Order: sequence, then C-alpha cells, then structure tokens
Amino acid sequence: MHHPYQDQLTHPIFSSNSPYMGVLLKLHLEQSPNSKIRERKNIFASFCQNFGHRKASQITPKELRDWLLGLQQKNNYSEQNLRAIKPLLNHFFKFLVSEGYLASNPLEKVKFNSRTPSTRQRVLLSKTEVALVLEALKKESPGVVFPFIFSLAHTGARRDEIRQLQWSDIDLQNRLIHLKMTKNGENRTLKMSDPLFELMDSLPKIKDCVFVNQFGRLISATQIDDAIIRLQKKHPKMKRWRCHDLRHSYAYNFLKQGGQMYQLQAILGHKSISMTIDLYGQLKAVDIEKINLYPNNNNLNTEES
Repeated sequence: MHHPYQDQLTHPIFSSNSPYMGVLLKLHLEQSPNSKIRERKNIFASFCQNFGHRKASQITPKELRDWLLGLQQKNNYSEQNLRAIKPLLNHFFKFLVSEGYLASNPLEKVKFNSRTPSTRQRVLLSKTEVALVLEALKKESPGVVFPFIFSLAHTGARRDEIRQLQWSDIDLQNRLIHLKMTKNGENRTLKMSDPLFELMDSLPKIKDCVFVNQFGRLISATQIDDAIIRLQKKHPKMKRWRCHDLRHSYAYNFLKQGGQMYQLQAILGHKSISMTIDLYGQLKAVDIEKINLYPNNNNLNTEES
C-alpha cells in the first residue's frame, strides 16, 4: 500500500545503488514495513528532507541532536517529546549497524540533559486579547495574514494544519473543515463557527490553496512569522505571542467557558485524553467563567423526576 509519505523517497538519488540514507530507508521499510520510523509523519518527512541525500557514514550525533533541537524549537516540543522521538528512529539505525553500513549507532550518543534549552513559556491570550490581535492584523494585512490567523484562532489547530488547507478540504455547505496534514497523521474534521464560516465564504477561490500570499502562492511560515513580528513592534504593549500560542489560548478559553476535556481532545486532535489533561489540566475551578446552566430557573418543570 502506498504510504502518504512514500513520495519523500522518490528522489532519483534514493533509487541508485548507493549507501545514501534515502536508499537505506527504502530498504529498511521493505524489510520492516511496520517500522516505527513512520509513526509520526511530520518527523519522518523532516528526517527524509534533512538526511535522505546524505551517506549513512556522514551522519554524526551532533547533526542528529541539532536536528532534534530544531524540531523542538519549531514545534514547541518538550524534552519528553524529544525522548519519545528517538525510539522511532532507533530501529532504523540499529538496522544500519546490523547490515554493516555503520560501525555504531550515532543516535545512542544523542543525549538531552538539564543543559538542553527549555521550551518557551506559553503565552495565553484572553478572548478580548485575541479580538484585539485580530483587529490589528486586519489593518496590517487584511487579505493575506489576517484570514490565516483568524482561522487559526477560531479552530485551535496547528499552524501547518491550517496553512496547508486546500479548498477541497472545505465543505461550506455543511460548514466543515477537513484537516489532513495533521501532526499525528490522523484526519479530523472541525465545525466552523459562524464568524469562521463567513470568513471562508468571503475568501476568493481562484487557487487550490485557501491561504495564498500577494503573489497567489501558498503563504509561507516565514511570511506569517514576519507579519507577527512587525505587528508586535507596532504594538509594544501586545503580548509576544506566536502561532502555537493561539492553540493554547483556544484551549484555555474553551475550558474557561466550561468546555470538557474530551471535547477539547477531539478538537485539538490529541491521540489520548492524558495528553490533553497534561497540557491543560492545570485550569482551576475558580478560573471557570460563570455559566448559567438553568437560564429559565423560575420556570423549571417541577413535575419531571
């Protein structure tokens, strides 16, 4: 069966008879089709892109560690995340040693300790702060960055899950967004809020991609980040948020309004409820906004048991 990321291995250099990592990856997957190396598709894709064109003997522990730290910075990973990624790659490197392509496993020398840079502290934006950010962005970049950030803020999705959206993923009739480029590799579908539906309905649909830049090409992560930095320089009192902070803020505000953990898990696309609780379970009961569960309290039907 064709794997969604099999295209990462179709470069001509990967099909030559040589000890390049791309060739060896294909060989490894042919012999071990259930290898864990493809378990997290974004990690597999990044690994192919960074090392597929290199010879196995050239890969050093420092390069592997630098690559992992780059993933940490880009995706806001914790040290625990990095430790979980290593076993996914370890089976492949053990294969290289067993087949004689490497004398030793360079991954075994990749260590993370207390000197590993800590993850950036998350920034939480209240509903009012999110509204002010969107208002400012609408003035700064109304046709390019604003629609993207608006969609990010209204879904709680990850940056690339939204950035890579195509119009074939948008169901305006049923007000649904189908996310396919997800971190855990599993598709999920989100309902659009009324404001998000109105935005999506108003966007031009002349390109396959939903979010394009002024040149009609897919908006880049760099362009998004640069726009955020410019905005924050113009508004020095604004919190120094990043795209992933909008995901945290969505979760925080969802729970503050009385949303449930299992609902949030489904929205954010976490594989387990424990992950959702670990990330957002620190919210206290006192933080929950007042919710009127019985708006018609004076008219309750007392005959019901």
